[in-house]
Amino acid sequence: MYVVFAIFIACGALYAQAPLTLTPAVHKWIVGLNARKDSFERLQAKLKIEAKGPGGNIPGAVPPSVRCPVALEAALTVALTDGHFTSSDNDEDFHIVIRESSEKEYLDLSYTYDKRGALVMTAIHKLPGGWAVGFQPGDANSNKFIISNTDKLGCIFEFDSADPFDSKAVAYQPQ
Repeated sequence: MYVVFAIFIACGALYAQAPLTLTPAVHKWIVGLNARKDSFERLQAKLKIEAKGPGGNIPGAVPPSVRCPVALEAALTVALTDGHFTSSDNDEDFHIVIRESSEKEYLDLSYTYDKRGALVMTAIHKLPGGWAVGFQPGDANSNKFIISNTDKLGCIFEFDSADPFDSKAVAYQPQ
């Protein structure tokens, strides 16, 4: 989890800069990240408070209560740089990667945009063993799907197939 903490803190700088060519898809991604900036900052403040709290957390460790939101925010932010790929036909993929506690297994979910910046596909490229994809009643028609895991991370994420920035960490289940 130290890695997630380091990525989360380092990703804060990405909100202030746009080192990429501003294609329509990159522009949409930056707008989406900026729309989440307030929640990112609240999460960062909560992380600082809980790290100093009475539980005596190890410096640099991510407290269990914020692991899932931290993992999602970091993955959305990193998708703009390390997870961003352009294909030969100018489609752009933004990969949301969330690592399992073993670090060898990971979730790889991508959003693909055409050269005009229109979303053309959302795909799951890798799903670690013990993780599951599902729908809550009625969610299949609302572009929402759930990805949960049973490892030490214990997260349940609700992703929106039409808008990655409408995704959220909805629960944490300590193992």
